[in-house]
Amino acid sequence: GRAIFAVSDSMIKYAEKHGNKKIYKITNGVEDWVIDSPYVKGQANTLVYVSNFGKWSKLPLLFRVIKEIKVKNPTIKLHLIGDGTEIPFAKKVVEKLS
Repeated sequence: GRAIFAVSDSMIKYAEKHGNKKIYKITNGVEDWVIDSPYVKGQANTLVYVSNFGKWSKLPLLFRVIKEIKVKNPTIKLHLIGDGTEIPFAKKVVEKLS
């Protein structure tokens, strides 16, 4: 039969509520290579955001928060890893800030 893959217990409950019986939990996670990347490893004040960047990724909010943090901590760095419909927007913001 058909299987459902869910990323959280609440999604499993939702799927069960709608009659699905064969449900597997696969949590969101990040591979070790992201943390061990030379862009991240050993660098202080570094944030890593891994996503399939879509409208739900809230990039405008993220950029506003980073801008506020930079006032008190100008060395902070943000690394975006992934792809999606909002990448062109993110690139425009980065170009504007550079």
